[in-house]
Amino acid sequence: MTMTSFGVLCLLLAHPPVDDPPVPVVAVEPGKEWEFQGTIRTKTTGEHQAEGEFSFRLRYLTLESDPSGGRKLLQLREIEPGIWKQGGRESKPPGHQGSLVLNVDERLRMKAITGARHWTHAATPYLELVPFPPAGARAEPGAKWEEREELKPGFERFAVTSAWTAEAVDGGVRITRAPAGLPAPCACKEKETQLRSYRETFDVDPATGACRAYALAWKSHNQDDDTEVVLELKLVQSREVPAEQVTELRDDLADIEAFKKKVALEGADLEAAAKEADEVAQRLTGSPLAAMAPELQQAVGNAKSSREYRLKEKRTRDRLLGRPAPDFTAQDLDGNEIALAKLHGKAVLLNFWASW
Repeated sequence: MTMTSFGVLCLLLAHPPVDDPPVPVVAVEPGKEWEFQGTIRTKTTGEHQAEGEFSFRLRYLTLESDPSGGRKLLQLREIEPGIWKQGGRESKPPGHQGSLVLNVDERLRMKAITGARHWTHAATPYLELVPFPPAGARAEPGAKWEEREELKPGFERFAVTSAWTAEAVDGGVRITRAPAGLPAPCACKEKETQLRSYRETFDVDPATGACRAYALAWKSHNQDDDTEVVLELKLVQSREVPAEQVTELRDDLADIEAFKKKVALEGADLEAAAKEADEVAQRLTGSPLAAMAPELQQAVGNAKSSREYRLKEKRTRDRLLGRPAPDFTAQDLDGNEIALAKLHGKAVLLNFWASW
């Protein structure tokens, strides 16, 4: 769940002239809101046996656009308590609410995610969605095209060539994305993961350009496990957001981001910052951004921990710098005992590492 950049909202595009690029009919401009109800099912087999099913609600508000043509989207999520099975045991993880800010480029692709990323077992990373297909998609029945792109289902990245098609179905248009040439290796060279199958469908209302339903199904494989994920969404409602509310949300978001930057400064007054965090959180009561309020005190706590760590590190450095290293004894990979005192007068390189 980078999080991942597949889409859930559709753009209805006018039938373009032969030599001209398609032009969106439904503009993704500030002041738009969409609400989806959905379910997600995940299953892992192999060395790590696990499966789960969750229901959720996602709302998206377009807050602003930038000069390059990108957008800033506010994602509000509500994940209901789900069922999680692992190692022969069944549990019911609690639900949660959360907010993320999604920044997309002029192609409507993810640039960055900001906000606290609350984890609810396997569901959360798959819900970090950019809610639009790439700019240039076509929604007229019979359209076919290909696009070289990078898919990010879950935690992995795969460079593929996707085959896109559009067909008439149930009084609307279904746009389908299916990568060619699978299985595809992970773009992360350090991981031996393959994308075995991947399919997205968007059911579009040709009259309004709204995406009425969305489905995603994919499978991946690595040396230990096989993973399968199925995600389904249905549009509940869409609406125009009043300009004054968009402005208020944009101002609140700017306050949150400015507060985090201020707290991170070396000489910040953290006691005063803690009080200010409470005041800002109180002001956000009732706002769609209220779910981001805990991040304020979290930022203060992180700054305190960082300051304490740096102070402790300085004291240790001041106490040991310029003095002989304390003696110790350890074993090498062959079980031979090595004492630092026996290496006196020789150059010694210590490599501290960990594996988890």
